[in-house]
Amino acid sequence: MKVNHNSPGHNQVTDSAANSTVEMRLTPLPDGTNRMTDLKIGEPNRRYWEYDERGAMVWQAYPEVVTVPDGVSVIGHLRSPILGEIVIPPCVREIDELAFGAEFYTGDTYEWYALHTVHFSQGIVRIGRRAFYNCRNLDGVRLPKGLVDIEEEAFCLCLSLSRITIPESVEHVGPRAFRKCSSLNKVIFRDGIRRLGGYIFEKDERLSKVVLPQTLERIGRGCFSGCASLTEIDLPESLTELGGGAFENCSGLSSLRFKKDLVNAEEMHKESPLRNCGALTELYLDDGVTRADWIPSAPALLEIKISPNHPKFTTLGGALYSKDKKTLLRVPTGKTGEYSVPRGVLAIAPNAFRGCAGITEVTLPSTLLTIGEGAFAGCASLRSMDLPGRVTEVGARAFLGCTALTSLYISGSVRHVGDGALEGCSALGEITVSPENKAYRQEGGRLISVKN
Repeated sequence: MKVNHNSPGHNQVTDSAANSTVEMRLTPLPDGTNRMTDLKIGEPNRRYWEYDERGAMVWQAYPEVVTVPDGVSVIGHLRSPILGEIVIPPCVREIDELAFGAEFYTGDTYEWYALHTVHFSQGIVRIGRRAFYNCRNLDGVRLPKGLVDIEEEAFCLCLSLSRITIPESVEHVGPRAFRKCSSLNKVIFRDGIRRLGGYIFEKDERLSKVVLPQTLERIGRGCFSGCASLTEIDLPESLTELGGGAFENCSGLSSLRFKKDLVNAEEMHKESPLRNCGALTELYLDDGVTRADWIPSAPALLEIKISPNHPKFTTLGGALYSKDKKTLLRVPTGKTGEYSVPRGVLAIAPNAFRGCAGITEVTLPSTLLTIGEGAFAGCASLRSMDLPGRVTEVGARAFLGCTALTSLYISGSVRHVGDGALEGCSALGEITVSPENKAYRQEGGRLISVKN
């Protein structure tokens, strides 16, 4: 290649072997390297494009391979299509925003954007926002060791990308980095990354195989939402947080195994990570799981499974109980109709029935003493509730959002009803309080605390 200095900041590179020219702007950087932008390739005065019968721009033969010249450390916005391949040498450390991408064209206009292979050399540490956005023919991508940052939408709409391996050096993958990569079927993470951002693989409908790193601590909001071909995924033991909607609309996901407790219960209860997972009927809890108040709702969940010798739990009819069977911990949210809590149970744990939208009636045993915080929250079909004669405490937001609840009986033993226990019970017209109750009375359809 020969570089011709035509004007300050401009270089023209002639590739005689390919009988074509490559023009670019090279802007000096403070460290003595250059930033490359405004790429133009092809023979002078030759038109490489035409319109097809639909009016889409179609490009003809072009130089197959473009090599970035030595001395370039940053590739900026090239503003030109590249057909075939591009070779990025070790001197390049950053691929800047929209370097190869195009965000202002839609529909068929970009069918000609035919870059199919990028040869990375070790040295790249950052792939910027939308760097390869809308590169619809790009498939040959092998991310280099040493890469640290993959920014927002870096490979979004790369429709031909079929598999990707994230090297262990990567510390950050930005939101929607691989969104709508409709051919992507396999993703492998090498150990190293700790957090995955929001909607990274959203609507990658063919994604069926994901290998997560054993260092991962958080899967962000909507990270795998809409991955309809994902039937199973192995959550690492290091995982402590699962963002709202993380697996939303993963219609093929049939089971999920948790290896230890997750800590962001409030986030998951506000927006379940498993919303609209219509095939998810089973959850597995390994021995490292010691609490149940965080377990998210799933519309088709019918059974919670544990190991035979789990130190904390046992199961009855698919529901989770404490080992001594005195506390009901979690009812699968796909249960419908009537549910009877067995005699001998002393406590309904916090969030035990949360999200059980199909349960219409719950029969509580005479042995019951306490109902935990948010125990029946989101039970939108629950019509009535009678609290047995030994219940002393009803937790905060216990019946939050029970929109079908029309009647409630408060026995004489109830001494405390938590804040917002009946919030959102819009159909509740009848509250009956036992005459023996010294702490509460009913007045005008409301539960009134009697101050001593």
